Amino acid sequence: MQGNFGRSYTRSGIFGFDSNGILVDPNSNRVQGYGIDPTTGTANGVLGDIQVNLPLSPPQQTASIQLGMNLDASETAIPAFDPADSQRTSHFREVVQIFDSLGTARQATVFFTKTAASTWEYNVALTDADSGSPTGDPYVIQSGGTGTLVFDSQGFLESVNGGTVFPDVTFDLETSNGSLGSQPVSFNMGPLTSGGGYSGTASTQFNRETVTNFASQDGYSPGTLSALEIDANGLLNGVFTNGITSSLAQIALANFGNVEGLTELGGSQLIESVESGAPVVAAAASGNLGRIRSSALEKSNVDIAQQFVNLIVAQRAFQANTRTVSVANELMANLVALGQ
Repeated sequence: MQGNFGRSYTRSGIFGFDSNGILVDPNSNRVQGYGIDPTTGTANGVLGDIQVNLPLSPPQQTASIQLGMNLDASETAIPAFDPADSQRTSHFREVVQIFDSLGTARQATVFFTKTAASTWEYNVALTDADSGSPTGDPYVIQSGGTGTLVFDSQGFLESVNGGTVFPDVTFDLETSNGSLGSQPVSFNMGPLTSGGGYSGTASTQFNRETVTNFASQDGYSPGTLSALEIDANGLLNGVFTNGITSSLAQIALANFGNVEGLTELGGSQLIESVESGAPVVAAAASGNLGRIRSSALEKSNVDIAQQFVNLIVAQRAFQANTRTVSVANELMANLVALGQ
């Protein structure tokens, strides 16, 4: 810690933030640690005050959509999908919430239509209101958003558009909020597993109801800081309302050749001395430094039973010394009485 006494050390982990967002102890000593490199997300190795001034987590636009489906093999084939009549020209739809460059949530809908035996067409669309090129139909199919899925006789995905790779989808977004209009997104429905074993992330066509096994995308909205946590490696992590956890700093630990030689200042503060030797300062769990147990009380590091025995011995010794003093006082009183 850094404060009025210069560099000091403590075993007490009672910290909080002052009005400037600096991590301090109850005596306003500033806790020392390392900043986080925004590129790598790891400690930068520069020791200094720990200051948290990141009240917001910025948004991330969606760059990837992952779906895992089972499409019901018993469905009857119908004509190709028509965005003007999605209800009668599709068998199933999956709605995926995506995020634009400003973190605004948009609804992308993936329609599935069985067009022939073991052949399904998928169409990725936006609502007309969210589309940057409205057509007047309820939905607008996006560029690269149409594809054909072919399954083999065992229900495993055999090809996509006659090949093996899902094409990217480029969303054409309405931009009245100031976001980017063109947003390329990687679209995937799992690996092709024809002729091989079943993969839990693959899409299939089995004779059971159509179901979404999983649906995910990698975008998120902006979030505000809701909580702070310190992990075993001393990383101070911020938990944000958008579900993102970010490392904000890393608390530094110190070790000495002779810990008993440290000089006490009071208030749980210690400073180095000639007897303690110079400190070795580094991150937790590095070198011979231990880990941090956040939100935990340190147990006594002595043998309670032995200390209780020592207490009883000390008490008996005190009582014996008291009796000795009492006898001596009585003898002195008797001598004084004889002299009179």
